[in-house]
Amino acid sequence: MASSQALPTVLVLALDELTEEMPIDFLKNEVDVTFVTSEVEASEYLQTQRFTAVFVADPIIVAESPNLRRQVTTFAKTGGKVILGYFFSSLVRFPDFDEYMQTEWDLPWRYGNYSREYFQLNPQGVNLCREPGLPTSYSMKAGRINFVEPASKIYYPYYPEGEEHPDSTQAGIAFTRIGDGWLGYIGDVNQEEDTCDVILAMIGKS
Repeated sequence: MASSQALPTVLVLALDELTEEMPIDFLKNEVDVTFVTSEVEASEYLQTQRFTAVFVADPIIVAESPNLRRQVTTFAKTGGKVILGYFFSSLVRFPDFDEYMQTEWDLPWRYGNYSREYFQLNPQGVNLCREPGLPTSYSMKAGRINFVEPASKIYYPYYPEGEEHPDSTQAGIAFTRIGDGWLGYIGDVNQEEDTCDVILAMIGKS
């Protein structure tokens, strides 16, 4: 009998005390999860094991952990997937986010508005946008980012047909190529069920 396919492996970085108790059942049920709450532990795992994705649940690495920050960037550039989500968008300082995108990822992304909106799936986006089962639109309270390349916008603010699009470069969820890997941004602060499906699709378990 053929062996079952190995589950994707995900390293969850929950370094802030607010994220230490984050609910990750949606991940545990679908992927092989390693959950860490210290910089030392996270660094050791990245040095000794290979993961499908690193899920960054808070912004501690942005301003306080330069060594781990570089490890995470290298992980993506060498073929891994890094996903910034959960409390990341609500806890990160806007200037820190902007600098992090510029200096660490060489991306023009900048923090934009923070509000609840309807967001729609980008039909012209990267292959992720064509994953089966993703909602075509849904409501989420999100920290939106500006200056996202058209194909990298996974979900962007919904506008009725005919309305002007003043925030046409904004995205609530983004996913872009970085070296041989990928960087994902999840602006949703409430971990909507639909967002969980998007995260699993980013990881490769949809």
